[in-house]
Amino acid sequence: MGFGRRKKGILKRFFILLFIITIIGSVSYGGYYLYNQQLLKIKNEYVKQIDDLKTEKYLSKRTIYIALKDIKKGEFINETDVNLVNTFSKFESDIFINESDLNSRALIDISEGLPVLKNMICKEDLTDDERLKELSSVLLQSDLEKNEFVDFRIRYSNGLEYIVLSKKEIKKIDLKNNTVWLSLNEKENLLLSSALVDKAIYQGTSFYIDRYIESNIQKKSQVNYLPNKEVMNLMAVNKYVERKFEEKEITKREEIEKKLRGINEQLLSKVEESVVSEEDSREEIIEINESIIVNDLDNQEEEEEGTGENVFN
Repeated sequence: MGFGRRKKGILKRFFILLFIITIIGSVSYGGYYLYNQQLLKIKNEYVKQIDDLKTEKYLSKRTIYIALKDIKKGEFINETDVNLVNTFSKFESDIFINESDLNSRALIDISEGLPVLKNMICKEDLTDDERLKELSSVLLQSDLEKNEFVDFRIRYSNGLEYIVLSKKEIKKIDLKNNTVWLSLNEKENLLLSSALVDKAIYQGTSFYIDRYIESNIQKKSQVNYLPNKEVMNLMAVNKYVERKFEEKEITKREEIEKKLRGINEQLLSKVEESVVSEEDSREEIIEINESIIVNDLDNQEEEEEGTGENVFN
């Protein structure tokens, strides 16, 4: 009897121990399985992220032109000034220049090593009627420089003001003689001619320029000047001029002329004095600037001569 009880007790403890071992094994296996699943999930997420990064990098691959030297504003960019390289960029490829953009003019200074963008250049598509025009009958700003872009505007004695030429590049400039050179097509030449006649006929009329602050990003102004009737007739039969004036525009031009003829002499005299004063002020500023430059050059030469004597002594 005692042996039988002991045997049952041993078996009972054995089964209890077996049960505990089974529970521990099940829990351990379950934990190991969950651990492996979590590791697999993390691994898959990393693989996906890496694939996404590879795809993004591939899609951001760009072939762009890099400036090989400092390119000055107004210079033409040719194949010897730039180098084609492969790189990665978050920007769209169409903002960079391509081969078709070579031989264009730089709108701004471009430093060596920088990528060349489309908004940094200006293509010059010359037409058969394009000509280089010398102009000295417009009031220039005293610090105007070559390769700047400007609007040419006319202002009448009664305050009416119109844009004659829009966003024209100054090809060459002689400030002392108030002269600029610019490229004009047939339509622009005719508009300019009419504006110069207006300036001569209507007392108190001024013809001047407005400069663009950032010509590479600013859009050109809308030309709204109406030429005289004779020029309108010329433009109507000129094969190079697509712009044809409507009857209401002809009527508007006649109304403008009528208003200008109706201004009294006393008012015209005051306006004319203001225009002459503006021109005189501009000439004075240019003379002052020239004298400053001359003095600076003289001082520089004196300093160089003084330095030379000290060296030889």
